[in-house]
Amino acid sequence: MTAVHSSILSTKLRRMFAFLDTDQDGFLTEQDLTAIADRLADSVSTQPGKAQRLREALAVIWDPHLRHMDDDGDGRINPDEYERGVRASIASDESALVSALHDVVAACLDICDTDNDGLITVNEYTLLGQAVSGGTPEEMAAAFTKLDLDGNGTLGPEEIRTAVTEYFTSEDAEARGNWLYGPL
Repeated sequence: MTAVHSSILSTKLRRMFAFLDTDQDGFLTEQDLTAIADRLADSVSTQPGKAQRLREALAVIWDPHLRHMDDDGDGRINPDEYERGVRASIASDESALVSALHDVVAACLDICDTDNDGLITVNEYTLLGQAVSGGTPEEMAAAFTKLDLDGNGTLGPEEIRTAVTEYFTSEDAEARGNWLYGPL
């Protein structure tokens, strides 16, 4: 069993655990993931198909990636199991988990893409940040600026992929992807 680390990556993983633990009982279950799509769709007026896309992306996260992190077999994943599991998954096959996580983030952002142009503006990003992390508009605007690598005022697919990869793999305290869900 891998030890749990104390680092910038640990901080980000613990933050993600808190987001995923929708009922805030200290454990992740498949039901928590289902509730995420509902919570986000309820906070942003969206098309039903977008919420369904998020549900499907979250199901892909649970079955092949999260379910096996339940070390003690109690049907729930605690924060230590989650962190060890994510670190082990990334160490053994970074692309599989990061790709699945990217699909979840892209589906979340798609719900907030109110003009359906495939790009995320600062206002759309702020909607997501407020729903997911409770970030203030000012915090989310600062985060958006960090993530907008080309400075064009939108987040495109490659900028989102870069942010997801850095958020879930980087120990660099200065990595722009650390801002994916607002300031740490």
